[in-house]
Amino acid sequence: CLLSSSRISKMSSKKKQRNGFFYFMLDMREELRRQGRNVPMDQMSALAGPRWRHLSDAEKAAYNLRAKHEKRTGNYQIRSEGCVGRMDCMGELLSERRDIAAEREERRRRQKEILKDCLPKTKEVILTKLYLFDIQPLCELKDLEKERWLPCEMAIVEYSFEHGIHRSLHKFIDPGPIPIGYRYEAQSQSDRTHNIPVDGFELAVKDYREILSQLQTFVSSGSEGASASIPLLFAKRENVERVQFCLEWLYDKAGVPPFIENIFELETLIMLVDLYSESINSRDSSDSSIVRHGPSLTLYQVTELLNTSVYDYEIGTRCGWHEHREIKFCSLATVNIYSYVISDHLCPKLKVSITPRHLPEQPEQPVGIIKSPNPNPPHRTFSRGVTEVSTGIHNMGMGRGRGRGLKVIRQPMAGRGMK
Repeated sequence: CLLSSSRISKMSSKKKQRNGFFYFMLDMREELRRQGRNVPMDQMSALAGPRWRHLSDAEKAAYNLRAKHEKRTGNYQIRSEGCVGRMDCMGELLSERRDIAAEREERRRRQKEILKDCLPKTKEVILTKLYLFDIQPLCELKDLEKERWLPCEMAIVEYSFEHGIHRSLHKFIDPGPIPIGYRYEAQSQSDRTHNIPVDGFELAVKDYREILSQLQTFVSSGSEGASASIPLLFAKRENVERVQFCLEWLYDKAGVPPFIENIFELETLIMLVDLYSESINSRDSSDSSIVRHGPSLTLYQVTELLNTSVYDYEIGTRCGWHEHREIKFCSLATVNIYSYVISDHLCPKLKVSITPRHLPEQPEQPVGIIKSPNPNPPHRTFSRGVTEVSTGIHNMGMGRGRGRGLKVIRQPMAGRGMK
C-alpha cells in the first residue's frame, strides 16, 4: 500500500535525528583533521566510542543539549568553532562539498590556455627552453593529508627541440621521520620501487632551503632571454598533483615563498607541438593561425608514448646510485626518458636533426634476424623494442629511437630485445 505523506515525513525526520555522540564525533574528527589524519565518518564511532565513555556527565550533557537544540530547530546544522551549515549523511558540510573532477578539468583548461600563450607558434618553438621535472616520493601515505607524499628524490632537465638536453639537476631529499604506524608501509613501497632507504641515507640532503635555492637558480638562469616570461615546467599528467604537493612540502619545510607558479602536463605540450608542427613548417612561418591537414595525437596515444619501457635500462639515463644498483625507478631517469620520447616523436616533425643530446647513441652494428619456421617474411628485432620487416638490406645499422632510421614496414611487435 502507499504511505501517507505525514508518515513519510515522520520516517524522514526520525532518520535524520542525531544524538550527542554524533556531535562529539564531529568535534573529534575536526581535531584529527588538524593533526593531519582524515578519518571517514563511518569509521569515527570506533575511535570516538572509548573516549565518549570516559566523558563526565556534564560533558555528555553539553553534547546532548546541542543535539536537542538541532532537533528542535529542524535544520540539523553544525555550530562548532563558528562553523554553520547543513550536513549530508556523512557529516560533511554541504557548503564545503567540492566537485574534484570539475576543479581538475578547469585547472587543466586554464593551464592549457597559459601554455598556448607562452609557446611560440613559429619556428622559434624549437629554441624554447622547457623544464622536465619529477619528484619521487619515499612512499604514499593516503590516510594522511599533510604528509601524503614524503619526497626523497628530485630531478629536472633543461631541454629544447633544437639542442636536446642542455643540463640537469638531481638531488636526494631527506624526507624526515616516518609518521608513527607507517614505517612498514614506507619500507614496503621503497623495496618495490626506488630502494632508497627510509632513514639514514647518507646522500639525502636535509637543507631544504638549499635544495630550493638550487632549483630556483636552475630555472631562473635558463629563463633569461627566453621567449617565455615564466619557466615552463612539465610533469606527466598522473604525476602533476604529486610533484606539486612535494614542492609545497619543501616550501613549508624551508619557510620560503613559492616561486614556481604552474606545473604543466607534459601530454598537453606534446599534443600542442604536434598540432602546431604542420603550420610551423609551412612557408609563412610568421602566421600564427593553426592549420592542421592531418589527425592530431590523442591523449591516449601520448600516454602510450610516455609509458614506454624502451629506455628503462639505457646506460647513463639514471643517477649513479640507481645505475650501480640497476634500479629503473629514478627521478633522473624519468625526466631523461621524457626528453627521449619528445625528441623521438617531435623532432622529425619539426625538421630538427637528432643528436646524442636528444637520444642515446646506439652502436652501429648489423641487426639480428629472428629465425622462424615461417620464412616469409623474416623479421628484425631492434634493441629499442620494435620489430621491422626486412627490406633486403642486411648490413644496415640500427636507427635511433624506435628504428626510424630504417625505411621499412612496421609489423606488430612480438617481443622485446635482441633475439
